[in-house]
Amino acid sequence: MAVSRVLVALVCVMCVFMGGCGDKVTDENFDQITVGMRLQEVEDIMGDGEKLEVSGVSISGAGVAGSSRPSSGPETYEWRSGNKIISVTVKDGVVLSKMKNWG
Repeated sequence: MAVSRVLVALVCVMCVFMGGCGDKVTDENFDQITVGMRLQEVEDIMGDGEKLEVSGVSISGAGVAGSSRPSSGPETYEWRSGNKIISVTVKDGVVLSKMKNWG
């Protein structure tokens, strides 16, 4: 019985330090994220996010469509859990904005 208690305590401690257990997409975690925060600080709270790939289309003077990607524009990272989403937009590793959707 004592061994099982130790095992349970060890698993709980691992979950706290690894950040992989439990739902990270919560109001409490969203409230901890602030504009001006470093992306690494957000990832310390949320874990690794999914970087969204954004592409655009440009039209040349001859009317030919081509793809364009901003070289150093903002990047958006997203965390999902069921129908809940937290999105953070960063530039140069600094949070510009945050958004949540509990759709």
